[in-house]
Amino acid sequence: MLINTEQYKDQGLSDADRKARVEANLKRLDYAEGNGLLSRAKKELLPGELYLFISSGGTGQKALRSIKETINKTIKPNCHEQQVRYLVVDCAENELRKLVNDKVFEQSEVMTVPYEGAHETINPSSITSDRDAWVDRNLYSATGGDAPGDKEGFKGDGAGAWRQAGRVRLTYRGGITAINRIKQVIDRTEHPAGTKLKVFFLCSVAGGTGSGTIVDLVYMTRHVLETIFAGLYNNTRIFGYIFSPSACEGEINMDHHPGANHYAAMKEIAYLMRLRDRGEKIKMNYGTESVTFNRNIFDTCMIVDGDTPAFGGFRKPAETARNVVVQSILGSMTARDVVGDEQVSLIDSVYSNSWTDVTT
Repeated sequence: MLINTEQYKDQGLSDADRKARVEANLKRLDYAEGNGLLSRAKKELLPGELYLFISSGGTGQKALRSIKETINKTIKPNCHEQQVRYLVVDCAENELRKLVNDKVFEQSEVMTVPYEGAHETINPSSITSDRDAWVDRNLYSATGGDAPGDKEGFKGDGAGAWRQAGRVRLTYRGGITAINRIKQVIDRTEHPAGTKLKVFFLCSVAGGTGSGTIVDLVYMTRHVLETIFAGLYNNTRIFGYIFSPSACEGEINMDHHPGANHYAAMKEIAYLMRLRDRGEKIKMNYGTESVTFNRNIFDTCMIVDGDTPAFGGFRKPAETARNVVVQSILGSMTARDVVGDEQVSLIDSVYSNSWTDVTT
């Protein structure tokens, strides 16, 4: 049924008065003005704040793409060009190349996890000792024991939904590459004394790349900050946004049990969320670089689940979950609060009284 909107208009208003009323209503909805929902004016980030977004795998890349597009639309160029940096990490070389060719990301914003050597490094007869306990010894024979590309799980340029392959590919040849790329991304920022850095990691742990690389990527980033940018590290907060299988878009290889990948990766993350609290250390070698894990992996970790009543009514719950994450991050970057005598972004305000509760 068509609705005649003319009947709801105040016929006594002039066009100028009607336009002024519309402007006033839009201003009430502008969250930059108060508690509204809409904003046409581009916003600013607080000076002295930096934001680094690092994604791993396909779902993480989609979330990061949405974040970059939204930031470009809603944040003033002088802010996001100077204060925001991106790094997309993935095994899918062809997909990353297309993102660069389509000008979605710049070449300096992507890192392809090296492919050479992934299969041979999980060979039980030659695997390095620090990975031997982590990699399933049956994986080598189950995938044929031949060169990469011949057997299921090593076809194409992705990780084939094998977390062990994803992790070995990053840490065997790619460890130094990843550490250097993270350093280069931070090097491109200006961070005088007192600068605050927020690092956001986004990934799914249903497939092979995200679930296999997220732990090492976070600790590589902590290592770079601690050893090269110590002053900045003192003012750094690290957040994880982990997408469950129900919050993943696109095809999920059900034959490789995404629920098992999710469970295994989250068990590791849950353990590492209290690593420093227990006074424990873990040492890893990335080529010539030795990295010691001695901090909790994230300051705060968010689990994003598409299979909830909040998203169940939507036609695409995974896409809706991703969009909610994007809007919540962007909203907390631009909203303001006062803590003590200092004006801070909502990120600092919300997490200033945070706590950790890890249970089995």
